[in-house]
Amino acid sequence: MRCPPLICTDGIASAAALDLIRTLAEAGCEIHARADFDTPGHVVMDQIRSVAPQMIPWRFDIISYRAAAGSMSEPDSRDLAAACANRPIHEETLLPQLLEDLSSDRVTPGTWEDKPCFSGSG
Repeated sequence: MRCPPLICTDGIASAAALDLIRTLAEAGCEIHARADFDTPGHVVMDQIRSVAPQMIPWRFDIISYRAAAGSMSEPDSRDLAAACANRPIHEETLLPQLLEDLSSDRVTPGTWEDKPCFSGSG
């Protein structure tokens, strides 16, 4: 299985991770991001958006939240941040969907392997 390149910040992004994401975005890479459905997850998403304003949330919306929450979801809540603060959900809950997205090229449509976003000299 091949999938688009991934960057894992392991929580709050370091300056190095944000520099890398900024560089990739400025080079024309399409940046997709996701985090836990909790307050720190919103901080991560805001950090990434600050360096890659065109960032596309990847299954980080109220519909995905409700699907992950299952019967615990709050049907009246349309505010993702409020729902996450009230009932946090870790992204591991979505692991099967995320892996399926990666294996089916749903995250970054097109031919990502034909357009390298970052290259370095050795």
